[in-house]
Amino acid sequence: MVAVLYRENAGNKQFAAIVKAARRDHAVALPVFDAAALMPHDIDHYYHYLGSLTTPPLSENVEWYVLADPVDLSRDDIAEFTRLYAHNARQPQPLNGRPLLEYKD
Repeated sequence: MVAVLYRENAGNKQFAAIVKAARRDHAVALPVFDAAALMPHDIDHYYHYLGSLTTPPLSENVEWYVLADPVDLSRDDIAEFTRLYAHNARQPQPLNGRPLLEYKD
């Protein structure tokens, strides 16, 4: 699994388009979808650990790669996304002796 961290700051046009489309009660085609716009510029700095899925069945032995540099999103888009997808995150779990590795280029 690859995880991207997001922080409240300037808006992100690609994420704003996703939030706008998610508000509808029917499918909406995005005119342009640039997945790279949702990723940090530096993907060579990341953390790795052996974890689990964040949704049922919460299976273990999942390889996680967490990109270190966050992507900026607007406060309004974060609030709307949280409203639309409330209660879909598992609480952080203890490492229980598992190593957390950091990689930098």
